[in-house]
Amino acid sequence: MTEEESKELAAQLRKPTGEAGHTVAGFMNKGNVLLNRNTIDLIKPRASMHIVEVGMGNGKFVEELFQKFPDCRYSGCDYSQDMVNESQSLNMDSVNKVVCDFHYCDTTQLPFLNNSVDVIFTVNTIYFWPDVDLVLQEYIRVLKPNGQLLIGLRPEHLMKHYPFIQYGFNLFSETIIESHLLEQGFGQIKSHTIREPDFVTEEFTMPVESLVVTAHKK
Repeated sequence: MTEEESKELAAQLRKPTGEAGHTVAGFMNKGNVLLNRNTIDLIKPRASMHIVEVGMGNGKFVEELFQKFPDCRYSGCDYSQDMVNESQSLNMDSVNKVVCDFHYCDTTQLPFLNNSVDVIFTVNTIYFWPDVDLVLQEYIRVLKPNGQLLIGLRPEHLMKHYPFIQYGFNLFSETIIESHLLEQGFGQIKSHTIREPDFVTEEFTMPVESLVVTAHKK
C-alpha cells in the first residue's frame, strides 16, 4: 500500500464519504464482523431497552441486533451523512416500524435527553474521538443510571503495525481506556479480549483481536 493509498484509506475509515466511502464501508463490514458481534454479544439485555450505536457506518449489523434483542429500540449516530443515508435505506423496514432511527451528529453532542438511554455501544470509533473525556462525559449524560457502555476496538499492540494508522489515528490499550472510564465516573469496568482469525487480503495479512471494554454508569 502506497503512502497516498494509506492516507486515503485512513480518511475514509474516519469519515466514509462518496463512492470511496461506500466501498470502505463494505470493507469495514467484512473486516469487523466479529468485532461487531463480539461487542453486541456483551450487551446485557433489559426489557424494551433503548440501544444507541455511535458510528454505525452503513448499518449492516442493525438487523442482527434486532434478532438478538427483538423488543429493543435502536438509534444509530454517525457524523458521515452518507452513512446515515445508507443506514436508513438498508434498514427501511425497521425505520418504518418506528423502532429504528438514524442521526447525523457529533459524538460529543448526541441528540438524546439526559438519563434516557439504556445502552451505548461503539465499534472502531475511539481512535477518532476529539477528546476521550469529553466523549465519555456525553455518554454519562445520556445513559440511565446503571446504563451500559461498550467500546469495541483493535488494541494498540496490534494497531501500531497497520500501515494507515499514522494518519489521524489515536491508539489505545485496555489500561488507558479503563483509566479514562474510571476518571469519568464509570463503574463495573471490564476488558474482554477475543482472538480472531487473521484478516487476509491480496495486499497484506493482519493479525486480528477484539478488545471490548464494558462499563456501567453509577
